[in-house]
Amino acid sequence: MIAVVDADYLVYSMAAWAQDNQANQFEMIERIEENLEEWLEKAGCEHAVFAFSCSREDNFRRDAYPPYKTNRTAEAPAMLRAARKSIESVSKTIALPKLEADDIMGILGTGPRARNLVLISSDKDLRTIPGWHLNPRKDEAPVRVNEDEAFRLFLLQWLTGDTVDGYRGIKGVGPAKAEKILDQEGGPSAQLVVEAYLEAGYTYEEAQEQAVCARILQSEDWDSETKQVIPMDLRAKGWYTDES
Repeated sequence: MIAVVDADYLVYSMAAWAQDNQANQFEMIERIEENLEEWLEKAGCEHAVFAFSCSREDNFRRDAYPPYKTNRTAEAPAMLRAARKSIESVSKTIALPKLEADDIMGILGTGPRARNLVLISSDKDLRTIPGWHLNPRKDEAPVRVNEDEAFRLFLLQWLTGDTVDGYRGIKGVGPAKAEKILDQEGGPSAQLVVEAYLEAGYTYEEAQEQAVCARILQSEDWDSETKQVIPMDLRAKGWYTDES
């Protein structure tokens, strides 16, 4: 098994630790190595690859919904760049234009080698990707997320939005109301989600742009030859029909 690590989380948390504890660069790198050793042992993996995000300004979601993550203005820890370089200098890393680390992990995690991968991240949103997961903060061993569980979580995110990531979902729809929407007859389905948007006064296009924000890319959303994101089209995916 190979671990695919959310390197954004790793380097940010370690740089923040160094800043909070007035640690030097050597101490920070030592802590990174200790954490990685612990994570790989929990995951049952001997090897790892590290996924890094593009800049926030370059994120493809900004093309669909410009406010995406513009609410994040906190200053980065001072040793963030040093933490990243410590990973890049000794490990296999992946970074792609316009993609977040989560997207890279989602594409790999649903690709042809998915059964041999464990996705390591503290981000609950990554559980919208089916497969093996490890939250190093909470899990002592990998947790399997099946396709139905992963898709339902995506639908919930699409309905409620995410204030941390700066997209709105449907105003007034929290987790409890979102669960009720998905538990209607025939659910859970993307059809029910789009209908909920329309009933709340949003347009089809607004429902689609929120889906772009909520969905972590999977292999079907990525053209591996052109290295481009395949644009979201709810009708083409068979997720929505006007004839319901």
